[in-house]
Amino acid sequence: MNTEEYPGGVASLAGAMGAGGRPWEIAVGGSSMRPLIAPGDRVMVRPSSLSTIKPGRIFAYWKDSRIVVHRVIARRKGPLGWRFLQVGDGGAEADWVEGPAVLGTVIRIRKASGAILLDGFPAEPIGIIIGGLDRLMAGSALRGKTAGRRVLRSGLHRLITATARLYPMVRI
Repeated sequence: MNTEEYPGGVASLAGAMGAGGRPWEIAVGGSSMRPLIAPGDRVMVRPSSLSTIKPGRIFAYWKDSRIVVHRVIARRKGPLGWRFLQVGDGGAEADWVEGPAVLGTVIRIRKASGAILLDGFPAEPIGIIIGGLDRLMAGSALRGKTAGRRVLRSGLHRLITATARLYPMVRI
């Protein structure tokens, strides 16, 4: 998982998030979002209304004293509010996240070579394509580990990797 630990819990998290609902930045510590987000990259998270978080978007959420950064592949609105099916682009298993755990959407990835902006065109359509491929891969992963499914997952991961290269890099 792409996470940064906050052993101080909510108080430490509040310090990382800043005041007034402004965007905030954290370092990524895991590799589940490779190839797009690698360990050491920094992501900027903007607090977002749950109703605006759609499949294809990368978002941050709170889980077990950590901030996790993954991609939304589906969402549902139930009697208790929004739920989001999320997965890492690197092929992690899909899991549901309840709305109250969501911290916001990732709007920028800062790498040593520049930044990738995730708002607007062409980033949003690219995210939707990768989200669809992630959903296919998560679906195949949930149905067993036969040789055919391993080949399918490998092919889907190659497509995700190739599509992630379409995100434009900008200098900051």
